[in-house]
Amino acid sequence: MALSVLLPGLGQFYEGRRFAGGLWLLATLVGYVPFIFPGILLHLLAIGAAGFRATEPTG
Repeated sequence: MALSVLLPGLGQFYEGRRFAGGLWLLATLVGYVPFIFPGILLHLLAIGAAGFRATEPTG
């Protein structure tokens, strides 16, 4: 998650989810180009997505 603070999508790249990381990076950059606010919002969502990890039930 801390990596996504530096660069959106970097946390997903680190976890091996390259496609998701690339999408977050691209979406955030597209959001930053025309407007700052959508870029900031997408950046925060990417940080949250990096902290989300699907867990398998144990039992």
